[in-house]
Amino acid sequence: MRRVLAGLGIAALAALSLISGPSAGAAPSTDKDTVGPAAFGQPVINEVATRGPGGDLGAAFDQFIEIANPSQTTFADISGFQLRVYGCANQLLQTIVVPQGTVLQPFGVGSLESSYWVVSSVGYTGGLTNQPNAITVDVPDCGGVALFNPGGASRIDGVAFSSSVTAALEGTPLIPQTSTLDVLAPAYGRDIMSRDMNNNSLDFKLLVRSPGLPN
Repeated sequence: MRRVLAGLGIAALAALSLISGPSAGAAPSTDKDTVGPAAFGQPVINEVATRGPGGDLGAAFDQFIEIANPSQTTFADISGFQLRVYGCANQLLQTIVVPQGTVLQPFGVGSLESSYWVVSSVGYTGGLTNQPNAITVDVPDCGGVALFNPGGASRIDGVAFSSSVTAALEGTPLIPQTSTLDVLAPAYGRDIMSRDMNNNSLDFKLLVRSPGLPN
């Protein structure tokens, strides 16, 4: 299990004020209204890194997003699901469509990697990636990421680093990642069982990244 980035990063995190991007002009989102009570076992955004220790394009582009199937009994076919990346003002920056035939095994069945699906940026520096270079924008430190069903009519899950990113926000937003911690290869991740309480600040902790593996 990974170490929580508390000791080395606590001073930097304490000094951070929550970054909220400009909301003026941002169209209000109704996506959050489609989110019902968390269903344990449905696919979730399990880990997100908006920064990292390096890469050809610099630490700010050393990014990845991981989807997990936390069910211990049911296969999750995520073919056609949409990962949407949002900017600080709640604007849609990119939509990534999961390829057909992408099926995640139940947690604990088969290899651990088979329960996760990972996309990365062009500056990504390491770890399992199912779809490399899929992230073609800089995921803002004050932005957010949301998972939608095929067709994009319903939001399945979301995580935001600013209260203004309502298209991805659940509950209280996370504190944006900071360049001070880049050397530690940070990522926000759920607990080892990928539990979802529909509240970003409760569901995610800042950890050492482990794409394609349990947190």
